Amino acid sequence: MASYRGIDDTITEYENARAARLAEGRVLATSTGPQAPNTDAGAAYLLGYVAEAALKSAYFRVIQHGLQARIDHAMLKTAKVQAKALGVSTDPESYHSVKFWCDALIAQRAQRRMSFTSAFQALLQRNTDIIYNHWWVELRYKTPRTTPAERQDVEDAALWYDHNYIALYR
Repeated sequence: MASYRGIDDTITEYENARAARLAEGRVLATSTGPQAPNTDAGAAYLLGYVAEAALKSAYFRVIQHGLQARIDHAMLKTAKVQAKALGVSTDPESYHSVKFWCDALIAQRAQRRMSFTSAFQALLQRNTDIIYNHWWVELRYKTPRTTPAERQDVEDAALWYDHNYIALYR
């Protein structure tokens, strides 16, 4: 999530963005009325960033970057190269793919002998798949067609990420 200002974000900024998008997405999810058409799509869009920010910040915490280290394009490219060396074949999709960051995180943790339990990893992958199937960055350019049930699935997955964030990197 490189900043629009052209300044690279830090892990702390990813973590702050994760919390903010969760709060904003949940507010939008409860918006109703004619002035709030298809708020399900907007809420799902914001809530999807919760997973992306959580996965990226957890990944960089696991590889032991400081909370104030700038995550620049070179670091993202290095993450892609390292993931490939660890057997991850998932496309990073301009470094926004939650599947890529999930797979890279799992691979890095395994390399460092910090593997998740099989039950936790299954939940991580399940919630990542939910986000991946209903959210992508390009939604900002598309006419959204998100159902209330899909938005609820994304919200539940985002809440799972919020409740389990620390476990992703510890």
